[in-house]
Amino acid sequence: MSQETVKDGFQVDKPLPLRYGVVYRLLVTSEDVIHSFSVPSLQIKMDAIPGRINSVFFVPDRYGSFVGYCSELCGVGHGYMPIVIEVIKVIIYLRPVKYESSLILCTSYEGYFYVCMCLMLLFGFFVLSIVMSIKTGYYR
Repeated sequence: MSQETVKDGFQVDKPLPLRYGVVYRLLVTSEDVIHSFSVPSLQIKMDAIPGRINSVFFVPDRYGSFVGYCSELCGVGHGYMPIVIEVIKVIIYLRPVKYESSLILCTSYEGYFYVCMCLMLLFGFFVLSIVMSIKTGYYR
C-alpha cells in the first residue's frame, strides 16, 4: 500500500481520485453509529445513519488534494477517520492509476462503514456503481 501525504501532515492509505468537472453521486451509510462524511473545501457534508442511505451529487470544480473528516463524534476511533479526495485531470485519470480500488473513505472503529460511489456521466445513462464494506480499523 502506498502512503500519500496531504496538507497538514495527514496520511491515508487510499485517497479517492475523482475527475475534474464530472458529476458524481456519493452514497453513504453506517452500520454502527451516526457518522458524518465531510470535506469542507469541496462543500460536501452528509450524515451516515445506520439503516439509511444518504446521497449527494457534486462536481469537483478545483484540482488538488482535499482533506475531510468524520464530523460527528462517533466513538473511540473518531480521530482516526480522515478522508482525502484527489481531483485530477482527465488525461491523468485515463492512464492506469495506482488507486483503482480506492473507494475506502472512512472506517468506523467499532464496526462497518459502507461507502458506495456511483459515477454518472453527464448524459446520465452510464452508471458505474461500486460498493465496499470494511470491518474495523483506522488509518495509520
